[in-house]
Amino acid sequence: MPVVIRAVFDGKTARPLPGEPVPPIRRSRAMRWIGLLCGGWLALQIAGADDTHLQQTVSFQEPAQTVAQVLQKLTRQTNITLFPAPPLDKEILLVDADKIPLKRLMDALADALDAEWFEQPNGAYRLSRPAKRAMERRQQDDAVLKASLRKALEREAKASDEFRWTQESLREPIRAARESLSHLLDNPDARESAQREQLLTLSRQLNPVERLLWRVMQKLDIQKLLNIPLRERRVFSNQAGQFLEPIGFDVTPMLRQFAQEQSLLSVVWHDPQAGVDALEKQYREQREYESPLTFHWGSLPDTRPVDPSALRLYLEILRSSPEAFSIVVYVEDPASKRAYRAWRYFSPGREGLFPLPEGEWRQRPVEWSEESRLLVNIVANFHESYYSSTALSRVLGSEKASPIGYRLDEARLRLLDSAITEPHSMITTDLLRSYARARSKALVAVPNEDALLPIAAQSITQAIQSGRDRLELHSVALQMHEWGEREGVLIARPLLASYCWGDRFDRAGVSRVTARVLQRGYLTLNDTLEWARVESPYGSHGEFWASWRGATAFRYARSLTIARFLNRLSEQERKSLLGGATVRLYEMSPALRNALIHLVYYADALVSPSPREPDAIDIPNAIFPMGLPAESMFRVRSNDMACYIPQRADAMQESPTPLELPQSSPEGESNTETLDETAGLFGVERFYELELVLPDERTIRLGSISEFRPFAEKPMRWRELPESVQETLTLLMKAASP
Repeated sequence: MPVVIRAVFDGKTARPLPGEPVPPIRRSRAMRWIGLLCGGWLALQIAGADDTHLQQTVSFQEPAQTVAQVLQKLTRQTNITLFPAPPLDKEILLVDADKIPLKRLMDALADALDAEWFEQPNGAYRLSRPAKRAMERRQQDDAVLKASLRKALEREAKASDEFRWTQESLREPIRAARESLSHLLDNPDARESAQREQLLTLSRQLNPVERLLWRVMQKLDIQKLLNIPLRERRVFSNQAGQFLEPIGFDVTPMLRQFAQEQSLLSVVWHDPQAGVDALEKQYREQREYESPLTFHWGSLPDTRPVDPSALRLYLEILRSSPEAFSIVVYVEDPASKRAYRAWRYFSPGREGLFPLPEGEWRQRPVEWSEESRLLVNIVANFHESYYSSTALSRVLGSEKASPIGYRLDEARLRLLDSAITEPHSMITTDLLRSYARARSKALVAVPNEDALLPIAAQSITQAIQSGRDRLELHSVALQMHEWGEREGVLIARPLLASYCWGDRFDRAGVSRVTARVLQRGYLTLNDTLEWARVESPYGSHGEFWASWRGATAFRYARSLTIARFLNRLSEQERKSLLGGATVRLYEMSPALRNALIHLVYYADALVSPSPREPDAIDIPNAIFPMGLPAESMFRVRSNDMACYIPQRADAMQESPTPLELPQSSPEGESNTETLDETAGLFGVERFYELELVLPDERTIRLGSISEFRPFAEKPMRWRELPESVQETLTLLMKAASP
């Protein structure tokens, strides 16, 4: 229905002509006063009505649960319909309040969730997070991030420049590097951690690219870092390209300084008497890889001069969390075909951003629930089993981790079932609630998934078990939240809250996958693919929870990036590729092509050509800055390894154990247990290697994913296997033997 706009002119009504602007509405002074008085009276009536039904007192003292569950229970208690709009309904919320006005609690809930209440025509209240409110919170979080990142960058750059770069100053660290390398070469079988640690420290001090890294980072616009999505990477460069981000400033002076420092280092490095070049090359010949001194260096210092005008700079940055970045700097010298590197993990950390107040609360004990105490015992047993098996492996001289076995009764399994028990309802709830009660305050808290990580900390398990459970001992866990207060209600939200929205693992999904693994005893490809859908988008929080339940610990995250890539394909495309089909870039569907480009250029997986060239830039963004050649061929190659699982259901092990043929000493005596006595669930572990074959036959390895395929559904001894299965496994073992 068309809307008729009327304009009022001195009490007369007129219609504006088509195309003419609508004149402003004019009112007499008396009319304006009447409107204000009527509006004020109406507002007072509404406020009075609100006081009637929103000022009733409520109590809510329950463990953490979803916002939807909290509001449902408050609705039943108050007879006022309170409901959340998606996606707020799935947020986790902890409320601990005793006899406070409903309106005050509603205001605290809105503050904690960065949300607003909207009254509905039927008298209900809807809680939602408007886009403007979400944008304001992200801007506030980014302002905090910028300040902390800038301060940390200035600190790192200053520390890097404190070392004067002259031939004389370089001789002392080079001498120390000679001593440590000589010691490692003279003692090839010893694990001299002190020498290795010293070489790693000297590596950062002596690498000119390390100094260049901090100079570039200090001048880089910090907003460019914040624009990188979580768990993705970007490559900045002084070169142009569709998949290269511009650095945004002239790096020529920095590259000129790098060339000068590289030349100075080369003089001392190659000194026949005091240099370290010969020892480094000897180490590489003996070990077939770089020493700790040059592990991230790429090309070694060269006696040929470096032309700064021809250098190409690439800055690869992976954002692993809101404030943590993995940074690799590459400097390519095309004239001499050299490529220099440096790598650093950079994070200012979150501690100290929101310090806790002083007070008597620090000496108050934590009010641990029985569920938390039971959980701590489970985690303690897990730690004990893990370290015992690791120690046993060292005693036996084997690098393979022994299976970690412990059985959980039905009550403990239910406690660790995330579809039945909210993970935050135990230790997280107890810590936050005890802190608020120690300060005699009501509490509204929004815990994020990172708050689950202290559960694994031995400090918490030891504190609970020993009775030394004062709140002060858990200040680090408490500081994982930003604390505020409104009308006597403590409000805790996650640090950098806007980055935590939606960062939760699917409770029901994790329960479903782990239950299947526990029942079956091994992990299938479909399990891993489903895990990529139910795990937290930016962490491995669900994996920690599944591991304590006993479901094949610490195996999912290894293939998470590849699993998420495969999940972006249609079922037909996925089956075809895993079955051995190949497809060229120009033949791909748009969905497959976009998924592949994202994996190659942006995903957090390690992508490099094979064989890797140590003196070349091996990131696809530098090799193909304008995109992959249309003739590039994508394929998935599979290979099998003979394996067995020694235990089932209660086995905590990283992967199936590879089968090996019995070996005999020169005297003819067997030095390993015979296959006949080996017992377990026999099968093959199939590895799927994702590869991109370039037109020049070079191969870019994109990653791998694996699954276990048993030959029988129950454990047995080797001698009980059918002869055909023994032959198949023996052939695989022979193929894997050196």
